Amino acid sequence: MKALTSKKLFLIAFLILILTNLIVLFGVFNNKKGEPESQIILTERELQVSYSTNKENSGLSLRILLQSLWGKNRIHYRGYGSPEWLTAEKLETLGYPIDKIKREGNRSYGYHTTKECFIVLEYDGEAYQEALKRAEVHLEEKKQALEDTPENALLKRDYTMAQNRLKNKKKFEPRLYAIDAGNNAVILRERYPDRSKYIIAKGIIDAFYNVKQKKIYGNFFSMSISNIHVPLEFRKILEPIMERKQSNIKKDRTYPMIMQHAPRFKATIAYGKRFEPWIVSIEPIE
Repeated sequence: MKALTSKKLFLIAFLILILTNLIVLFGVFNNKKGEPESQIILTERELQVSYSTNKENSGLSLRILLQSLWGKNRIHYRGYGSPEWLTAEKLETLGYPIDKIKREGNRSYGYHTTKECFIVLEYDGEAYQEALKRAEVHLEEKKQALEDTPENALLKRDYTMAQNRLKNKKKFEPRLYAIDAGNNAVILRERYPDRSKYIIAKGIIDAFYNVKQKKIYGNFFSMSISNIHVPLEFRKILEPIMERKQSNIKKDRTYPMIMQHAPRFKATIAYGKRFEPWIVSIEPIE
């Protein structure tokens, strides 16, 4: 009887596994069915090769790197955080209960509420050009300050940092920027019709109330899918890059978040009906 029970349990577990795989495969098929929702060419500046020091981990993926414009006086940009376009008014259009957030926030400091929305990602567009402009203005300000007081060591350091920041922005940092969000992908696509420049994907937005400032903030928390599996046919292009990164990690025990070399590959990325990405092609850049 025990042996029979074990067999039944094994059969049930096996059937659940098969059913789960079938559901996943159906989702992948349905996502790729028909014309892509968007298709865009990105480089290593926007696609970070995954790395692992675990020899048993044979998976390879590309992590999507992006940035957001913060306040106009902010010169540091990150992909996630509080972008300047994610205002309380925008949160209200996304369906966040503003009054409840204020009420609960006053009762409990740090009250948060999150939801999944559609995020618009712009490649090499107005947001990136604005980031370059702000970096140039910042450099000019530091240059003028140093010219007024040329012997000031602190101003010399600030000027050098501003030079490096502009250089990184021009040559190495991602040109993919999160610029908008909404609940209706159709409306967003009408607003941003170029499918080779604007990606519409799903992401997580967090709304919270700052008790001290008496203000609601929106926080772009993450993309729902930020890693893209690399098919076997493209691994041979990326594996040498991954091996060099692993070697540097073991040697220096650090990993630079901003690469200091020209992009070594470009990839065509498509998003389907479920707004999930896959790799169409990968090519080396000479």
